[in-house]
Amino acid sequence: MDELADCALPEETPEADMTALTAALDEFLDGLEPTDRKLFVGRYWHLYPVSKLAAAYGLTTNNTSVKLHRLRERLRDHLTERGFSV
Repeated sequence: MDELADCALPEETPEADMTALTAALDEFLDGLEPTDRKLFVGRYWHLYPVSKLAAAYGLTTNNTSVKLHRLRERLRDHLTERGFSV
């Protein structure tokens, strides 16, 4: 979860903000290529190790780490554009 620390989250999380955050996350995930979405969800929802994801998708561990880093940057930008503070 430390990897997501650089991504935007609302400072306060009343129910309305959580609904907006959920919608923004859904929109972000819907906009990803299927493999990128599977990597992101596998790492940050299922908490699979990078090495396991790399093996499952025929990628190197380094390439998988780079892809996940870029996805986190895209998520941060996506949430910032929607008014969430970084």
